[in-house]
Amino acid sequence: MIEMYDFMSVVMYPDLKNRREFVHDCWLIAQGKDNEELKMALSRDPYFYVNRNDLLVLLKSNDIKMITHLLSTDCMLHITTDIGYKLISIKHAQVDKNQQTVVKFLDFFSVMIENKREEQYVVDASVIFTHK
Repeated sequence: MIEMYDFMSVVMYPDLKNRREFVHDCWLIAQGKDNEELKMALSRDPYFYVNRNDLLVLLKSNDIKMITHLLSTDCMLHITTDIGYKLISIKHAQVDKNQQTVVKFLDFFSVMIENKREEQYVVDASVIFTHK
């Protein structure tokens, strides 16, 4: 991972975009290793953000503790898709200059609906999230 960043970016973060990406990459590693302590520490970083794929991973892993933590700390959600922009108006929220908005319960709900099945357009595909 360090090869993706120059040495000074890792040490001093002179470019905020590099710091955001570095923190997010660390989050992906912590999620992959299921390191609860590192996830909590990273989520407190001022440049921490999640995206819709991160929300899906949290939902699939049933990580209620982290979901609750993200909702209670006003974590930022990085918007990259049209559905994300549609939710902004529903949530009566705003997007900042980094294309980010605060994560709300509605975002998790939207990710569940969008990813109800393993293959979105196949009716016989296995269901990821049951009605429970």
